[in-house]
Amino acid sequence: MGKAFYPSIYDSKWMSTCFKCGRESGREVVLNAHGESYILTLCDECYKKYEPKVTRKGIEWREIKRFRFSYGVLFIESSKLGELISKASANIGWIASKISVFGIILSIVSTVFMIYSLANRLIKYNPIVIHLLKHRVGLMIPGVDPMLPLIEGLIALLLATIIHEFMHGVVSTYYGIPPSSAGVALFLGFLPFMAYVKPPGMHRDPWKNVKIAGAGIVGNAILALICLALFFLNAPRIYFEKPMLVFAPPPLLKLAGIMEIELPFTASLPYYIWFVNFAVILINGCMLFPAVDGHIILKYMLLKKIGYKYSWAVTLFSMLVFAVLLTWAVMIDWFHLFTSNFV
Repeated sequence: MGKAFYPSIYDSKWMSTCFKCGRESGREVVLNAHGESYILTLCDECYKKYEPKVTRKGIEWREIKRFRFSYGVLFIESSKLGELISKASANIGWIASKISVFGIILSIVSTVFMIYSLANRLIKYNPIVIHLLKHRVGLMIPGVDPMLPLIEGLIALLLATIIHEFMHGVVSTYYGIPPSSAGVALFLGFLPFMAYVKPPGMHRDPWKNVKIAGAGIVGNAILALICLALFFLNAPRIYFEKPMLVFAPPPLLKLAGIMEIELPFTASLPYYIWFVNFAVILINGCMLFPAVDGHIILKYMLLKKIGYKYSWAVTLFSMLVFAVLLTWAVMIDWFHLFTSNFV
């Protein structure tokens, strides 16, 4: 699995004791860093108390802080929430681990869609897109992006992040790595909040890491489909005549000059929960975005075949290429946006 800090890391006697305090333990986590994978055994107390991080000098043991402020973000977390997620895994962990494999399919679809959309943006100038950019469409911030009303957007964002992280925690617990804590990050500016779970490391088996990452995407897909079905129970007739309209929020249709649709709150709320979860699947499932579940899925699928060093190199190269193309597309959009002000 890679180099270890001590030659005896694979010794059966060593593996039965906590790497930090030496107590008897059978809980194993894997940390990836600097092109290598390191296996640690932690007792339950150290598992919940510390956040191990690999540095070039060794392992840095950061004590988990339940309240901390960093780079304009307030983090509030609790080990009790992690325990609740672990308990839920006892009831639904098996089924969640089975359906999480569909996260791979959703990730591939979202990656293909993103590549197609990016390529289309690079070769075609769309005046409607430039018109929408002037109104801050695409920021996905409730109350700022005209696509997302404040109340419905906040509720949808809250539910999307909760179900996403809950599914991660459930499947991770099922495979022996329960979250040491869970909490919420309160952003001072960009996004209002984001729920998260915190396992100390990854699993030894790359395939299980793929399923842990895919579980969050599947959770968003389940919530999206449920809310889409609820929306159609109270949807205007136009949505039955033109079902593809569900992919374009009513404010977007209005800004684009296509049509105006008024939704009552009973239809508006499930619609925006559906739409936000759909957007989360596209963004979080894209394998070429850094630090998202799609990228983790790609990395560990490659890891199973070609090893950590090469999988890391391939995913880094793909991210760099995608970043260059994305930057190019954004610059083109801003060029048209700037020049259109003088037309």
